[in-house]
Amino acid sequence: MNDFNDRYLAVCENHDWTVIDDDDATVELSKYSPAGEDFSFTADKKGFVESVKQYAAGFNIDEHIEMWIEARKNGVRGVPSTRELVKDAEDIDKMLRELAAAVWREEENQCKMNKITFTGSGGVRIEQDKQADNSVSIIA
Repeated sequence: MNDFNDRYLAVCENHDWTVIDDDDATVELSKYSPAGEDFSFTADKKGFVESVKQYAAGFNIDEHIEMWIEARKNGVRGVPSTRELVKDAEDIDKMLRELAAAVWREEENQCKMNKITFTGSGGVRIEQDKQADNSVSIIA
């Protein structure tokens, strides 16, 4: 259910992420950080929500800062001060967590939209999954 689709695209774009359809299997998501870094990562189309959640959970603020400090030592121009790198890495972490939460909420909304619930006499509830063939649950 959580494969990449137009609804997830809209969620990403509403959070100011640019989505580039790389190929049949992945999409690239990019966004400028507050300090101006063109930050991007790749997510799988199949299991898109889980892919985004895993990337956000695995983002390491310290490693990100260290990467840019090392780049500055190797002559990369335009690298901000260490203080600004720390703040920016924290902001990127927040951007990722917000995106992961937003696509997860959309996944929940899509799951709710794909269920039909009937409540019969005696409080018996019947749920049918519109995505699955003949999948019916009876909940007493």
